[in-house]
Amino acid sequence: MSSLPLLNSSSSSSYSSYRSSASKATKGPKKVTLTTLNCTFDTQKLLGLGTYAVVYAGEQNETKEPIAIKVVTFSSTEPDTKTLKPFYHYSDIKTRHPTNPDHLNTEISILAYINTVKERPPTIPELYSYGQVDHLVFLVMEQVHGESLYDYIKRNNGFFENDARPIFKQLCETVKFCHSHLIVHHDIKPENIMIDNNGKIKLLDFGLAMYNHPPGTTCTNYSGSPFYCCPAQLAHQPYDPYYADIWACGVTLYFMVQYCNPWGDEWIDFQKFCDNLIKGDFRFKNPSILSQSLIFLLIRILNHKAKKLFEHSCSLEIIMNHSWYTSD
Repeated sequence: MSSLPLLNSSSSSSYSSYRSSASKATKGPKKVTLTTLNCTFDTQKLLGLGTYAVVYAGEQNETKEPIAIKVVTFSSTEPDTKTLKPFYHYSDIKTRHPTNPDHLNTEISILAYINTVKERPPTIPELYSYGQVDHLVFLVMEQVHGESLYDYIKRNNGFFENDARPIFKQLCETVKFCHSHLIVHHDIKPENIMIDNNGKIKLLDFGLAMYNHPPGTTCTNYSGSPFYCCPAQLAHQPYDPYYADIWACGVTLYFMVQYCNPWGDEWIDFQKFCDNLIKGDFRFKNPSILSQSLIFLLIRILNHKAKKLFEHSCSLEIIMNHSWYTSD
């Protein structure tokens, strides 16, 4: 998979291709039409708000098919044209942190590549098109329904393990697909997983992803949420990025069934959290509600002593052949 030359910080894209439904508005109009991308989004229908992006509900202009418009800014410098002025009526857009153009290029490249794969899983949202206006990029994507897995866990105080299993299976199958195509997600966590009313998931946000990384080699890309980082990553040591994804899946499973962090509260005592994680020192908050099979699987994934005992890191193959995983 080759990189796509997508973004240009000196872009002179014309705003005439991106007209709003009301000119000369002191406040942003409710609907904005992206003529070149043949879609319209509704600024009053916010689907998601992250550090670097805003996601609005929209529709294709001709088919009226529901879509999502992800709006990303990728430069910290003020635009020297009036191109973006209409969009800066919206504080949701104006207050986002600028993302790294390389990260944005990578996300678009990966999603565009996945669209070409015949066996692409339904758990990765489809990218329909994208466009750039000055320092803003618009990604037209499949509209994902439901809520984040994090919000679902928080609202329900976690999962019973039998309910967590099909969610975890979908996540592992998605990661297996990515790894088979040399794609490392690098930011797996419940906040980046959507779940709908039928228990179907979507893995979002490939902004920190890597591709074409040779299996069996290490990297030094220290990014992502500390809660879900593997020990070597958190300690800023060379690590296997594929293993880091598997580790994050294990932490996600733990969080689903225990509704807490395995190594303590990172926000209360971050240093203690880091020490516990690097040492592999964790306890089950409520082991009585878990089967022995699930406890052994989580230990196999997350405990350093278990890693030494088994003489190799836990793999997706080990997880997907485990008795807890294969149980109905």
